[in-house]
Amino acid sequence: MRSRINPSDQGYFITFAVSLHRFVLLLTRFRTCLIVTLSKNLHLYRKQALWYDNGSTRIKSILIDRDHNVIASGNHEWENDYVDGIWTYSEEAIMNGLRSSYADLKKDVFARYQVPLKKLGGLGISAMMHGYLPFDSGMNLLVPFRTWRNTITGEAAEKLTSLFSFNMPQRWSLSHLYQAILNGEAHVGKID
Repeated sequence: MRSRINPSDQGYFITFAVSLHRFVLLLTRFRTCLIVTLSKNLHLYRKQALWYDNGSTRIKSILIDRDHNVIASGNHEWENDYVDGIWTYSEEAIMNGLRSSYADLKKDVFARYQVPLKKLGGLGISAMMHGYLPFDSGMNLLVPFRTWRNTITGEAAEKLTSLFSFNMPQRWSLSHLYQAILNGEAHVGKID
């Protein structure tokens, strides 16, 4: 027998699905707009995009050309912290990591091509499919980032696995969202 999810929780799943749909549309739109001018000084590669990969141990930034070849890269090593029973990265650590990775990328562009990186043609972000980053309509983070290391979503993961007949690990974002709903966490109603 499948677990039943409370009908009052369905609105949150619809919100999650709509947000996911918006993200997919954004990525699709971004892919079609990917080929735009980076810098008139960079004659070898006129059309590039910057991609960030926010991994669990480092933030990697790469510059790709129109054929999706990596032409420069930078990175920032980081480690999450255990704060109030939650594995997390602070907003400050996230922003500093992005800046550091980008600065490292700029150095690599100059070392390889002897031109400064002045413009970006596009930007993409690849982030962990696990963890939890709920935002409100103003893009304010509602609770500290819950990383992949947290195993606090057992009840939600079990119910979702049963409901979808598909393994839903504790670290996945949907498990974190549903566990927050089950816990009655105040921030859930503010997610947009």
